[in-house]
Amino acid sequence: MGRAKLVFFILIFNLMFYNLLLPAFSNCIIYTY
Repeated sequence: MGRAKLVFFILIFNLMFYNLLLPAFSNCIIYTY
């Protein structure tokens, strides 16, 4: 139970992290070109 909740939390955190990181990374690419 605890391990499944931990894996679920890591999965949600990774989704939120990539949703914040990828637009910022694409904006850096757009600004450099």
